[in-house]
Amino acid sequence: MERDEVLTREESEALLAGVQDGSVATEGDAAAAPDEVRDVDITQWDRIVRGRVPALESINERLAGLLRLGLFQLFHRPAEVVGQPVQMVKWGEYAESLPMPTSLNLILANEQDTALLVSFDADLVFEFVDAYFGGRGGGKRKPDVATFTPTELRLTRNVVDRVLIDLKEAWAAFLDMDFSWLRSESNPQFAAVAAPSDSVYLSRFEIELGGHGGEFHIVWPPALIDPIRHFVNVGSPSERTQDKNYWVNALREDVRDAEVTLRTVLAETEISLGELVNLKPGDVIPIDLPATVAVYSGDSVVLEGSFGLSRGFNSVKVLRAAEPGPDNGSNNHE
Repeated sequence: MERDEVLTREESEALLAGVQDGSVATEGDAAAAPDEVRDVDITQWDRIVRGRVPALESINERLAGLLRLGLFQLFHRPAEVVGQPVQMVKWGEYAESLPMPTSLNLILANEQDTALLVSFDADLVFEFVDAYFGGRGGGKRKPDVATFTPTELRLTRNVVDRVLIDLKEAWAAFLDMDFSWLRSESNPQFAAVAAPSDSVYLSRFEIELGGHGGEFHIVWPPALIDPIRHFVNVGSPSERTQDKNYWVNALREDVRDAEVTLRTVLAETEISLGELVNLKPGDVIPIDLPATVAVYSGDSVVLEGSFGLSRGFNSVKVLRAAEPGPDNGSNNHE
């Protein structure tokens, strides 16, 4: 038997024969046993990992090209920005893989009110400072320094602002997005954009300034990427125009599925406060039933109808939708 061979040929054939005749149980057989009760922890679940997102790949390519010019304008030296293929990772695993310190910048996607993360490794932050003050590059940051200096924080913020400008332009081919900086952190626990077990999209970029640099990452929650997952042909302007209002359509469908409570006021009358105080059991309050009744949702009249019986139940037959107006719902009826 060879050194790397686990089973001999005879052992492999015997094992396969046992699986075929049922004498050797397999994991699938055990899972399929009809009478077996298995414990399932419903608090532990994995998000379904979906396929590639061509639109996000296109956005990363556009962002890399825009950043080359933007970083050159910021540091006045040639910048090389190379994007890596998009990955799907668990947020908890990604956060644990980050070295200390790492510049973690929480960014708000204003239209979706969802936060994403832009991170820079410490070597790249040090390279920003070196390039800004005219250094030759290639210097190394002291490994025992666990925090960033005010100068490093300020220059990193300048780079983040440049990234957000270019990121907005990169997204413009698919959706109108607007990004704003929220805060900077160095501890991943204070910069979480998802639950530890949730999957997120990870865009990796390598930046070199004069031959030296490091990596920066963008972590996308699925809520930001789902609207562009359906863009398969990323080069088709007609497809982008047709689905530009994805969020509006999705919101419209959710609103239509929302449940509302309706109520009807059958009659109203006015009495004095003195009469109300003197009322006692058996007294009668005279009312006139109207020809039509109003149907309210909250304090707004939404329908008009007639009161009657249907299949033994008190019912309102819808006659018309209420006319919208400035006074609709201004009175609080009980």
